[in-house]
Amino acid sequence: FLAKLPVTLTYMRAFNKRNAFAGGFLTATTITIVLPTLQVARKLNAITATQSSAFILAAVIVCIACPIVFNSTFALTPEDKIKEKVVIFGLNAVTMTVYQDLHDSWYSVQVLTCRKEKYDTYKSKVKNLKLLPDRKLDTLEAAGAFDTDIFVGTFTDDQANLEVGRAAKQAGVKRVIVSQGKVVADTVDQLREEGIELFAFNNLHGAMLRALIESPAVYRIITDTNNALYDVVVRNSAYTGRQLMDWDFVDQITVSRIRRGDKWISPHGSTVIEPGDELIYSGPWREADRIHQLLSRE
Repeated sequence: FLAKLPVTLTYMRAFNKRNAFAGGFLTATTITIVLPTLQVARKLNAITATQSSAFILAAVIVCIACPIVFNSTFALTPEDKIKEKVVIFGLNAVTMTVYQDLHDSWYSVQVLTCRKEKYDTYKSKVKNLKLLPDRKLDTLEAAGAFDTDIFVGTFTDDQANLEVGRAAKQAGVKRVIVSQGKVVADTVDQLREEGIELFAFNNLHGAMLRALIESPAVYRIITDTNNALYDVVVRNSAYTGRQLMDWDFVDQITVSRIRRGDKWISPHGSTVIEPGDELIYSGPWREADRIHQLLSRE
């Protein structure tokens, strides 16, 4: 514990005192260095068997007690609880389903509509639903539609979606997604160059039907309510520079693909994960949810 005290003092420069104290206890949790050290000491006759057993017992007690102290002491800071903001412009059955399915602990979702009948239909079901007098860009900007991380335009008018999507991109929104009823190749290429993502309801339904016909197992993964398919960018340095087989939870998920830069990698147990790698994996949703938060945390 005395040896780890400088670590705790260092932590206090970057974290609050409570979490620095908890982190100090966690760094004291070690047994991998103790065992080989004792083995060498025994061979050098520097310690007795009784002393070696006492050291091992102490290390085991520390490995049990310190994580308990950490879990009971560590508290998330407001920065850890920041959710990604999503604004959905346009209300229909599909966006209503998306609103309900987006994970509460990851996203803060606001839905905007300029149709009174839609507002009256869904206002009791959508918590953050706002009725706008019109769909003008000034109105959207005044409503804070572009003060978000992800903007989704699902209005019934394709041209309106393009206009608000481009306005959102110009306003500095990181990700902009717009729907199009009629997909034109030139429009797709142009939007891709502008950094705007595109989806079409007709193509989406067709893709799901094709997946059901060609790959029913994939379709079941996508639509399964007990298991989940996740996409996460690895930011946690505790899990980078290590092989997949060395992760303590690797037996609870199935990693399907890894994207590194512009290349897709087929994962193996010996694959070393690098910072910024994008993993596509599946597993029971409770565990997959916990793992997503763990890997994405910086």
